[in-house]
Amino acid sequence: MPQIRVRAIGTDGIAVPGAHLSVPWASVPFPEVAYLAGDDGAATLNLRTGEYRLRADAPDGRSGEASVAVADMPAGVDIRVEEA
Repeated sequence: MPQIRVRAIGTDGIAVPGAHLSVPWASVPFPEVAYLAGDDGAATLNLRTGEYRLRADAPDGRSGEASVAVADMPAGVDIRVEEA
């Protein structure tokens, strides 16, 4: 299964360490799990070919989402988290 690097970043472009990364929707079966971003704001997810909506929830309450189609495996996805 291909791996994709998902990174939570703030509106200033700086990584958000400790963000919870999840997949709230997918066009293919995907388990309901959350990933904890490291100090670089990133985690590696194993994603099959399909379409995904990825979510990042920062420890300070900011959140954001990004959509990605995994076919020709992108190198990575940044999710910009913003104030609610």
